[in-house]
Amino acid sequence: MNTVNVLSAHVQIAVHRMAADIIAAYLTCNDLRSEQASPILALVRMALQHAALHEARNDVLRLQGAGGSMRPPAVPILQSITPRYLICLEEGRQCRNLEHHLRTAHGLHPAEYRRKWDLPAFYPMRAAQHRLKHPGRKTSRPPRLVEATETSS
Repeated sequence: MNTVNVLSAHVQIAVHRMAADIIAAYLTCNDLRSEQASPILALVRMALQHAALHEARNDVLRLQGAGGSMRPPAVPILQSITPRYLICLEEGRQCRNLEHHLRTAHGLHPAEYRRKWDLPAFYPMRAAQHRLKHPGRKTSRPPRLVEATETSS
C-alpha cells in the first residue's frame, strides 16, 4: 500500500513542508553535497508520513474502541498547544487555564480529560505565558509576622 495515496492532500502538503523545514535546519548546521541531501529528504518525508499514518490509525482505533460514540477532537492534538492559550479538545475553545475551563464547562478533572483524549501526563493545563504570569502560588504575599504581646498577670 502506498502511503501517499492513503494520506489526504492537506496532510501530504504538511508532510512535505515539515520535511523541507527539517532538512533546511539540518543543512544550516551541516555541509552536504546536493546528491547527499536527496536521500535524507526522502527518509525524513517517509518518517513523517509514517507518523501521520500512525496518528490516523490511532484516531480510528480510539473511535472504534468507544463504539463509534466518541467524536474526534475539535482540533488536532498537536495544534491544541500554543504559547498564549490551549485549545479545548472537547469544543475548540481557546483557554489560558484549561483546568478551570474543564471543571466549570465540562465537569472534568484534568486526569479524566487526559485519559479521555489519550494525552500524556505532561500535557499542560495552563498556557506557557499564563504560567509565567501566574506561577500558581496560593498567595503572592509573604506570610504575615504576628508579634506576640505579653500579658502580665
